[in-house]
This record gives sequence, C-alpha cells and structure tokens, in this order.
Amino acid sequence: MCRPKRTLHDVSVDNLYPPSPFGGLSDPDPEREGTRYQAIAHILTTMPDESYEKLKGMSSAFIWYIPDRDLFGQIYPVPTAGMTVQHSEHLSFEYTPILYLSPLLEKTAWDIVLASVGHELAHLILAHKLLAFDEEEERKQEEEADNLVCRWGYEKQIKKHRATARMLWTKQQRKMEAFQEGSSERLTPPRFTCQQVSSDVVRRRHIGH
Repeated sequence: MCRPKRTLHDVSVDNLYPPSPFGGLSDPDPEREGTRYQAIAHILTTMPDESYEKLKGMSSAFIWYIPDRDLFGQIYPVPTAGMTVQHSEHLSFEYTPILYLSPLLEKTAWDIVLASVGHELAHLILAHKLLAFDEEEERKQEEEADNLVCRWGYEKQIKKHRATARMLWTKQQRKMEAFQEGSSERLTPPRFTCQQVSSDVVRRRHIGH
C-alpha cells in the first residue's frame, strides 16, 4: 500500500478534505466519519505531489457530495463559479463539478472504495470533460483516469474495480434480457468503468465523475 506523503492536517489546510457530516469546524476524523472519508483521507495523503498540487489548485472549483446513508433528501447549494468546458467552436458549458460518493460505498469492499475515490479525483486532475457526448471520448477518459490512479500505486484496486463492474454489468444485462427475450440486441459492456460499481452499475454521465 502507498505510503503517506503528507498529513491529513495538511490536506485539511489545503481545503481538499470534505466537510464533516457532523458539522462544525472540527478536525478531520475519518474513523468516525465513515468508510468514504477514510478512503478520501488515504488517497489524498498518499497521492503523488504532482497530482496533488494540480488538485490543490482546484480546491474551490469542485464540491464534495457525500450524502449520509440515513438522509432521505436535501437541497444542496451549488455556487455559480466553477469550470467552463468548450464542447465545440460554438457551444460551451459552465458548471461546478460535484464529486458524488454513494452511501452504498459504506458497505462496499475497501479496495473498491479506494478505486472509486481515486478514479473520480483523477477525472478532476486530468480536466476531463464531464459532459462527454462522444462514446469513444468517454471511454478514453475512463482509461486515462484509471491509468493515473494505477500510477499512484493503486493498480490492484483498479483491477478489482473493473472486475466488479464487469460482473455487475453482466448481471444487469441478464436482467435486461429477461425483458427483451428474443431480441437480437445486446448491451455492450464498458471497457473502462466510471460507474458506481456498488449501485448495480447504472450507466451515468458523470458530474464530478
């Protein structure tokens, strides 16, 4: 496992650690805050300096969204300032990336949680287009994000993440086949995964993803 390159206090001072679910301005307490916070702390304290500095420069450009597993609903304030993506010569989008981590990750294998957190942060560091309209472009971005996390030292976790996604995708395909019996159409499994593998791999366009 990767060795720490900075303290959690450093991460907090750099405004990269998410707000505590318990509110207030207390120091980070991942053990109390839950599995997702523990994974965030692990990834951010072990991330190589080059990637960390890029992310540090974006600390005010994205928002963590880590809903409590017992929360039924919430109105979440999103600042207007954020990132602008040029989709084409005449079309651009301005948005604030929201990095969502599902409550289901609290009950997911540790390696999968680490891979999920690292993968989403990699998208930010690589300045990927979060509104990918081209499937090949989206697949390329998924590969780039996974490869970056592997270079951080989490290759084993990424491999498990991919394997789990493929397994869940197969499960989803079988469910679809039950409703489309006799159809020649088949879902094409993704080569790379940006889905929340702990939520039955419902294919989604990523926002902060």
